[in-house]
Amino acid sequence: MNVPVRYGLILGIAVSVINLAIPALGLHTSMGISAIFLVVVIAINIAVVILALRQTAADANYGGQVLNGLILGVVGGAIVFVGSWLTTSVVFPNYMAEVAQATRDTMASFGLPAEDIEEQLAGASSVSSAFQGALGTVITSVVVAAITAIFKRAGKA
Repeated sequence: MNVPVRYGLILGIAVSVINLAIPALGLHTSMGISAIFLVVVIAINIAVVILALRQTAADANYGGQVLNGLILGVVGGAIVFVGSWLTTSVVFPNYMAEVAQATRDTMASFGLPAEDIEEQLAGASSVSSAFQGALGTVITSVVVAAITAIFKRAGKA
């Protein structure tokens, strides 16, 4: 198995396990935990891409390294999508409703009108949430690869 695919699997599985742990621990209705989750998974994404590109640096030029990051991100993103969708719709079928209620309560505590709150929550679903996670994984992987490839590529490694 080539390096980008292997590290994409590692990334997708790591993020999916964390994504599963949050509701399993009952922490999914905490807005603070949501922010921490985002920071943690971005840090994992960055670390995994850098580790992968260090292994491919001797054989890949700048474009090859960015392509490696893209492949890693697509593989990881696909797993993140499936893992997130399964977590929020199958394993924890009330997940989205519970998060929406917690969001309503938080926004209402800031004095936002009910209409504005409902407008913000419109369209939220397990699929849209999973897609956002997958897209974020791909974009982060490509951006980190583009930066890392400046320093870690054939002739520079």
